[in-house]
Amino acid sequence: MKIPQINDSTKEKLVKVGIGILGFYVAKNLLIEILKNSRKKGTEDKIDNDPNAAQAFAIKMALNPSGFRSFFYVDGVDEPELFKQAKLITDFDKVAAHYKALTGGKSVYDDIDTKLSAKNAEKFLGIASKGKNGNKNYADKREDIPLNYWVITSKETNVRTSPKWQHWALPGDNIKATVAAGKIIGKATGKFVYDEFKDIVFLEIFTYNQKMQKKIYYVAKSQVELLNDAEKEKRQKAENLKVEILLDGVNEKPVPTQEIISISNAVIMNDKFQTTGRAAKGFILGFPVMTLNTGQGKLIQFTTVQGQVRWVKAEQVKIQDRKI
Repeated sequence: MKIPQINDSTKEKLVKVGIGILGFYVAKNLLIEILKNSRKKGTEDKIDNDPNAAQAFAIKMALNPSGFRSFFYVDGVDEPELFKQAKLITDFDKVAAHYKALTGGKSVYDDIDTKLSAKNAEKFLGIASKGKNGNKNYADKREDIPLNYWVITSKETNVRTSPKWQHWALPGDNIKATVAAGKIIGKATGKFVYDEFKDIVFLEIFTYNQKMQKKIYYVAKSQVELLNDAEKEKRQKAENLKVEILLDGVNEKPVPTQEIISISNAVIMNDKFQTTGRAAKGFILGFPVMTLNTGQGKLIQFTTVQGQVRWVKAEQVKIQDRKI
């Protein structure tokens, strides 16, 4: 059979037809997008006044920068902007509803799964929902990390100055001290930091140094347990738990075991015995250092929680054992 020859004129006509068909479909899709966008005008009008709508729009543009749904699968994705918005979200359900309206019925969950890796999608949803998606590592608070609970080491524990995993206690690393199991090292602030790269939850804890200055440290949650006051007292009696003093340097001075409390309106004096202030009855002034007999009465020297040295008349205060 003789194959018909296509001359240049025919080729030109076919090319024009192909371009026409392609142009038709592109124009059709663009028209559909324009019509959809016109229907979304009511939602976009809320962007200036509704943070949820504004966040939905920002997420939409980060996932689909061109603004045309037809190009969704070829558009890039602005992940830094996505995670920036995730941290700002306070009500992800409302953001998801606005996103659906802005995209003509598309699900933000499906679009996130499509454009991000599985790990980053889980991270985004965890941050945006504040852990309500089941990943409590991205929540603002966790029930298993309560405020003011005692932090007890359950195994050898690295106490760190920052919530970041570093292996060696070398200059420049963040390991403040390594504490044996069965030690009380401070109290939980209720805050935590999740290191997603090492999959470690770091608890923020507070304690005091030798100058009785409050210090913040971090420990891996897997290395400690948290006890309330009653549980701590019970364990302390049964197991003789000891307080580990985390000082600036080495553990060479104990935490004060006594405190000084005003029993009347007390006059507070500096090292030159000049009045610097007054304390009402029942106020914890600090920690006793020494007693001075002036011949006209006794004065007690003490350090405040901030580390300042002060004096007070002995008859205006009492000294009692601290409950550590």
